[in-house]
Amino acid sequence: MVGMTLITEPQKIMEFLESWTKYRPHMYLSRLEKGSIVQKGSDLFYEIDNPEIYERLNVRIDSGQIPHSVIYNKFKRSPGYRNGRMEVELEKLFNDEGVKKDGKTYLPFSKVFENGYGECVETAILTQLFAQRGRDSFLTTGVFGQDDEVGVMHHTFNVIFKDGKPYIADITNPYNQDPSRPYIVPIEGVDDSEYREFKIEEKYRNGRQYSLI
Repeated sequence: MVGMTLITEPQKIMEFLESWTKYRPHMYLSRLEKGSIVQKGSDLFYEIDNPEIYERLNVRIDSGQIPHSVIYNKFKRSPGYRNGRMEVELEKLFNDEGVKKDGKTYLPFSKVFENGYGECVETAILTQLFAQRGRDSFLTTGVFGQDDEVGVMHHTFNVIFKDGKPYIADITNPYNQDPSRPYIVPIEGVDDSEYREFKIEEKYRNGRQYSLI
């Protein structure tokens, strides 16, 4: 690809992702703290009101580990989700419980945690809260595509560093929608061209493409 530079050194990948937390601070976050804002939609946002909310799941694991099956099963996939529209249950929750300010609506994340409906953003937030306890990690809103499909879609997932190496963790989309087989795969690099695509070894790729927006 003309003009592409592939960043392969893990520390450089981390620095590249850190730069995006400043460029788009509500879509790329390296740490979720009380008061952190995460973008859900064009004018919908979550406010992290309890960074330890994962403790309500009563999962005993080491710091930085991810109970992927528990996270996946925490959120019910809404029957009202079609063609990228907001899930009807979450839309109602934002309307009923959200705080409107300057044309935007902010909802405490604990509300959706209690409600139990969610898709990629909600799953990635909970994954980030677990991962950041003991590992460098990033909540990442980017673009997801598959080889056998024409279009791509906005999608939120995580980049987690383990033993100094970066991995994509897409807990929302496990292999064959089987939560016991999470899609957590090593990243070979990320290109800094206009496409900003993560390079994944073919044997792990599973026909998927992930990139930054």
